[in-house]
Amino acid sequence: MVFYSRNYIKSFKILMLTYIFLAIQTNAEERFFVTNETLFYNSEIETSNGSFGIIFEDIDDFKTLLEQNIDITKVSLTSLGGFVEAAYEIADLILDYNLDTHLEGDCESACTILFLAGNKRTAKEESKLGFHQTSYSEESAKEEYESMKDEMNFNSPFAYAAWVLEDTQEMILNDLYFYQGIGMSLDFFIKTLEAPSDDMWYPDHSYLREEGIITD
Repeated sequence: MVFYSRNYIKSFKILMLTYIFLAIQTNAEERFFVTNETLFYNSEIETSNGSFGIIFEDIDDFKTLLEQNIDITKVSLTSLGGFVEAAYEIADLILDYNLDTHLEGDCESACTILFLAGNKRTAKEESKLGFHQTSYSEESAKEEYESMKDEMNFNSPFAYAAWVLEDTQEMILNDLYFYQGIGMSLDFFIKTLEAPSDDMWYPDHSYLREEGIITD
């Protein structure tokens, strides 16, 4: 039988605590990391090419992590938003894998799409869920038109504008049907669209629980 001194045991505990602390600090600086059954996603961590927010490159990373970690049951979110189209694709993955979602930090703008896709939805008390209208810059519209005009047979920017109107109405309707399916009232849905794109509406947690947005 081997006996260890109290100093040895104390030193070992300190070493282990230091290792755990450093591991947590390292994970906290990554956009994605997995702990037990939870996938942590913080889009406010800068990427290698200097990007912030929810971006299209995150979709493949998200999917790969889910495929490699079959025990994941929950996604923990911290994000101030990003590209809406990318958010919808990540939300589809959350739905496909029947995952729960959790607000680790603030979740604003496009991030709300991810959160609402969760089967069960929980939140830290200090976290905030922020809604506002979608914004689309003139530069983004021009880039999209140039990239899609041949594929979609847009003969002019006016044809593109007509398509954008139709697509936007379809997106809002699809959102309404989905949100009603999770129990969101029409009144709450309308409120999510009222804040201008340069402002934010933060419903308190009691209201979110009342509406079934936070489920536990």
